[in-house]
Amino acid sequence: MKNLLLILTIMTLHACSKTSGDHPSDAEITDLLKEKGAIDVRFTSDEGTIHTTPTEKWYERTAESKWKTDVDDVYRWERSDYRYDFVGDKWVFNRSYFGSGWYEGVPNPTEEEVVKLLHNSRVGYQGAYFEKPVFKIAEEPKFNWHTFNSVEFMVEAIYYKKISYTEFKKVKATFPVRLYKDCGGGAYNNNLKKVLKDAPWLPVYIYVISTDYGKEEILETKTLSNDEVNNLRNMLEVYPY
Repeated sequence: MKNLLLILTIMTLHACSKTSGDHPSDAEITDLLKEKGAIDVRFTSDEGTIHTTPTEKWYERTAESKWKTDVDDVYRWERSDYRYDFVGDKWVFNRSYFGSGWYEGVPNPTEEEVVKLLHNSRVGYQGAYFEKPVFKIAEEPKFNWHTFNSVEFMVEAIYYKKISYTEFKKVKATFPVRLYKDCGGGAYNNNLKKVLKDAPWLPVYIYVISTDYGKEEILETKTLSNDEVNNLRNMLEVYPY
């Protein structure tokens, strides 16, 4: 019984382990992808993971690969997990598990057009008081082109938000914004396979800024009297569409 418990314990400890020993090399995975047409390959960590069960053993490695598209100077990156099974006495490629993808080479929007679009869309106006939000592209925007005509990135806004009936806080909020190009008729087309460089951006519908996927820094606090609050309007009321 003790021997059985010892065996089970060892199996549990080794069921999922990082290793740099006996497993397919990064060069082998790189060759596999380049044979399929990838023009660049990079790995997201120093090592992959070997998994073992009583009946099988396999190795997984996460890699990002770069591929050509039908658009000149625009490339597709894909992040996937690559699985190799240990069959007999050797590792055999089994399959890949797609994780995410993005495009490289599409021109990013300028800060001037981003700020103009956010103000024209009244982004955050409903939750802002005293003055319009001040927008800028974040220091680390992390532009992520999901398609040829849709991009997500981080924006910074400074504005006053209401936290109680009479209390307001001036904050610097960093939050994600996703933009979509007008692909015709005032609509976005997810399947369009060309970059619409000169097409306008569609309005952004963010009425109240949320930092669930960002961060917020408090700059100052302001307290009003009840009479002052009774006559106060938010920026959407002051600057309606």
